[in-house]
Amino acid sequence: MKNIFGLIVGLLLVCSNANAISLTFKLDIFSSGSDIYACNAGLKHGTYQQRVCYERENPEQSCNPALCEEGQACNCVCTGAINGEDDGEYRLDYFKASYTDWADHGTVGANFTRKVKEAGKSNFNKLFTNNEAFNKELQSLTFNLGSERYGAVYFLDVCFRATQISYDYPGSTINWALQRQVTITDLANNGFNYEELSGLQVRAEVACRQKNGSTLTINDSGWSSFNGNDLINWAKKNITKDLEKCKVRYYFKESNRSGVASIRRWNLQEARVCTYTSFNEPAL
Repeated sequence: MKNIFGLIVGLLLVCSNANAISLTFKLDIFSSGSDIYACNAGLKHGTYQQRVCYERENPEQSCNPALCEEGQACNCVCTGAINGEDDGEYRLDYFKASYTDWADHGTVGANFTRKVKEAGKSNFNKLFTNNEAFNKELQSLTFNLGSERYGAVYFLDVCFRATQISYDYPGSTINWALQRQVTITDLANNGFNYEELSGLQVRAEVACRQKNGSTLTINDSGWSSFNGNDLINWAKKNITKDLEKCKVRYYFKESNRSGVASIRRWNLQEARVCTYTSFNEPAL
């Protein structure tokens, strides 16, 4: 009886080993985040159609210098050249920037450079071309406006590199939520409010490229005035596209270009502008 039991146990062990199974399998992991940074800037200041004349004692009152021959308005100050020729006023506006080559997420980029550029005459004088901008990262930027009259127009570009992961699979619900804000703070503390005196206006323009190579112009917000408010906040924009990269351009325009209101005050006006740009994937 002992021998028969041992034989049965042996048969069971053999059957159990015959049902064993194993699998060797490899997998690939792709990882890529996004990045956002200031990447370009530009400045222009167009010429004016006519001179502006104002009383020296009362700068808010216009005057006619031709009346001086008759003994009137002899303390009359006028902008621009006497004969109306181009006097190169735009050349008194310039901007300073420092930048490096773009580097991933806070890594210090190579080729740190400082550059000073004058305003363009009617056309923007830029730091970089549109193709160069994505490979540059601004470290600092200052606009210095010394023209006799307001009328400068300048811009800042914010570049966004979307993740390199593709989302073109069926049923993808990718949805970039774009948010844009601009705030301005006067720093001089001398009673002269820069955005009010200059009539500063702001607009935001967005252009993107998709991973399939097609371009996508999101929108142009149109000009907005601060109107005594320190914040301009545009409505959130949803972008349901598989983006490769985008450029958000913030334009700033000194809109007071005519009459005595266009005269730039001698007192130093100092203001700081902060832009807030966010590309976010919201929860469903």
